[in-house]
Amino acid sequence: MVEFSSSAYMTDTQLSRLKRIPLRAMDVFLLTSLREQMPMTMLEAMAVGLPVMATSVGEIPHMIDDGINGFVHRLNAPVEVFV
Repeated sequence: MVEFSSSAYMTDTQLSRLKRIPLRAMDVFLLTSLREQMPMTMLEAMAVGLPVMATSVGEIPHMIDDGINGFVHRLNAPVEVFV
């Protein structure tokens, strides 16, 4: 349970739904990290059905099937790969 004020509370489920509203307004989720392990924001974007474009760092290449449920960009590749 998350407390916003002395009289307003939100359950974890309600808070989770509230966080997904901005994600649903997006057309694509772009994650340009230089270092990452297992990005929860990317998992949340995938959970609402957004296509993901991310750099190939940490566990990201194991989470995205390149060209199927997203696109993985090698850090040493030219930027035009995403275009």
